[in-house]
Amino acid sequence: MNFAKISKFLLILAAVSLIFRKGLFLQTFIPKPFEIFLFLALISSFFYFFPKNLNKFKIIDKKIYLALFIFLFSVGLATLISYLRYGVGFNIGGVLNTVRFLIMTITFILFYVFFKEDKIFYKRVWWTFFVPVIFIPLLIFPELAYKFSIVEQNGRFYGLFQNPSDASLFFLIALSFFFVLFLKNFYQKRGYFCLAYFLLTVTMASLVLWSQARAAWFGMIGGLMMASYLVIIAFRKNLLKNLLLNAVIIILILILAFAILPSSAKIVLILRIFPQYNHYVREKVDDVSQLSSQNLGDLISKIKRENASPDLFYDQPRLAIWKDYLKLIPKNPLGLGLNYYHPELAVKLQGKPLGGYHNLLLECWTYGGITALGAFLYLLWRIILNIKNKIRDNSKNPLTIYNIGIASALFGLIIHSLFGGLIFFYFVWILLAMALI
Repeated sequence: MNFAKISKFLLILAAVSLIFRKGLFLQTFIPKPFEIFLFLALISSFFYFFPKNLNKFKIIDKKIYLALFIFLFSVGLATLISYLRYGVGFNIGGVLNTVRFLIMTITFILFYVFFKEDKIFYKRVWWTFFVPVIFIPLLIFPELAYKFSIVEQNGRFYGLFQNPSDASLFFLIALSFFFVLFLKNFYQKRGYFCLAYFLLTVTMASLVLWSQARAAWFGMIGGLMMASYLVIIAFRKNLLKNLLLNAVIIILILILAFAILPSSAKIVLILRIFPQYNHYVREKVDDVSQLSSQNLGDLISKIKRENASPDLFYDQPRLAIWKDYLKLIPKNPLGLGLNYYHPELAVKLQGKPLGGYHNLLLECWTYGGITALGAFLYLLWRIILNIKNKIRDNSKNPLTIYNIGIASALFGLIIHSLFGGLIFFYFVWILLAMALI
């Protein structure tokens, strides 16, 4: 029995199933499909690696192992210090975080080893991130999205994820991948493929907009710009001329992405930018799904008449939350550990509930302190060097376009994560493994 092939097949199924993250484990205690497939892949991999193929783990760079070890050790140390210093024991949240870190580590190592030895497997996993295309029909028939309850009551689309912000992260990856394939075919003058990937890019951008996650909008623009820059470098094109051309293309993509949104989604998007008109719209229609093109026209006309100013950052508690966390860093430089969200710990630290970190850097510090943050930043630095070398030295390598897609996707995700979290999304660790190959 070929356990290597079985393991890879199960890992591909796990990657495909990442699109389904709906429902809270604490409510059902049923693992998601990804965890099930990963567990089966782990069992199969055990029979493949032990005892004859243990040497395959040596293909992972020792410095990467060290960074991963420092990251995990820092989290464990911070957890111990929090227990000794504040007397806060584990609750169910701490147990779940421990399991998540274990899954994260297994995901990274398993995918990395198989990526390193099998480039076909690498490509197949890369293509699994195109799964969001299943949502494209909903742009044409938005009533189905409301019927299947994959749109929030406020009009934000979240698909099969737990919330719109999480969904937007996955859409960003597909968007980046489609865009680099479009640019590749554009520069190679392959008309039909170019058109197909352009349309797919537009639909993914539309899904990002429909999620109404403002951080994702910034991440989308950043990811598209990074992809544009890297493709120009890889194809040895005139930088300034093609950057301007690609900027026009990006603007066109965003315009078309907005144009194909359902009327209700367009209105909700405008209200995310002009929140002062929420009451005006709600007075006319209670149910977001009933908003029509006429409501859209009325809203745009009113905004124009009143010469209103946009307010993208209204009602944002993040600044206050970040300030609270920054006050904790000098007193807890080694972090707060796995159980940082424990109510007792929050009261002891600042006398009030401790909100979510809403920032990747604070997320790393929260769990493992400055050493965990340093280890994660080191992995990102290694990725930058690796991608740079691959584009410079192997521009004609078929995998170069895959590397550019991963780099631009990660860039967009990191921009997004400056207003949210990142390390507990398992697809991020798959991308990190791919970027380090």
